[in-house]
Amino acid sequence: MPTNETNRELDDEIRETYEEYTLGGQRVAMIADPENTHAWIQSSYTVEVDP
Repeated sequence: MPTNETNRELDDEIRETYEEYTLGGQRVAMIADPENTHAWIQSSYTVEVDP
């Protein structure tokens, strides 16, 4: 098997984290992969979610 193929079970794992915090008086949200410090998205646009 070539080394660039992945195990399907590993592909199905959910690894992302979601954080919201206040930075300079503005609410900021960040989605990140805790295993890859270069994989993240940050936004100053957040929306409340009704449960």
